[in-house]
Amino acid sequence: GLMQQLRQVLLQAERTQQHIAVLYVDLDRFKAINDVHGHVIGDRVLSTMAARLRGVVRTSDLLIRVGGDEFAVLLDHTTPAEVHAHAEGLQSALQGLRYRDLPVQASVGAACTGPDVDTPTALVEAASRNRYRRKYQQGQG
Repeated sequence: GLMQQLRQVLLQAERTQQHIAVLYVDLDRFKAINDVHGHVIGDRVLSTMAARLRGVVRTSDLLIRVGGDEFAVLLDHTTPAEVHAHAEGLQSALQGLRYRDLPVQASVGAACTGPDVDTPTALVEAASRNRYRRKYQQGQG
């Protein structure tokens, strides 16, 4: 799972003094899509989204599905500035995403390793926090 992958990448990063980052992508209102259109459509929306994400992440980055409607992208060998650019890139890749006539919106949160973010849990929690802050700013729960 995600935590196991993170642990391995973190160990490598410590040895080489590199930063790693987690980008967290959360499909907004996914429950509504499932409730209104059913799980088959829900799954198609998710695979459309996964394909779009795979199109923008580097081949060395790991794309992991977490929970029902969330994805984590694991960036190794990165810098805090790059992480911001990646997050923006993901956000715009998902902008205007539709499945047939359903608008699909996603929130992206990102966190990079640093002095107080040096465990898998801390990294995921920081990314998740940032994501919800973004979602809140965009005015959608």
